[in-house]
Amino acid sequence: MKGSSYSADLLNDLEAEQEETLVQEQQSIDFQRVISIRSLSFSHDKKVQVLSNFSLDIHKGDFIGFKGESGSGKSTLFHLLLGFIQPGQGGIYIDEVPLTSERLISWRSKIGYVSQQLFMIEGTLLDNIG
Repeated sequence: MKGSSYSADLLNDLEAEQEETLVQEQQSIDFQRVISIRSLSFSHDKKVQVLSNFSLDIHKGDFIGFKGESGSGKSTLFHLLLGFIQPGQGGIYIDEVPLTSERLISWRSKIGYVSQQLFMIEGTLLDNIG
């Protein structure tokens, strides 16, 4: 149970955020060309920067990987791309359209993510996928 607490906390935060988001009118977002990360900065505690002025363009069809030591910001970057957390500065743009809370439901319907915090439930492979 302890090993799954991180995932449970993340899902609880996401559920609370989605309840807030559902009140807002949702807008569609499409991904045809490029995801642009521009001057992104993030700090968990407002003291130590996890990401500082990070920029990257990811073109549709690109295969990229992120490598680094524990705590270097890899998971944080993915959580920002998924809209689980918001950047302190900078932004994420999908084909020049800013990724905002009004577009998160549409964005999340177009992407998939497998956390590094994996866990299996007792049952079949199909039970664990579904």
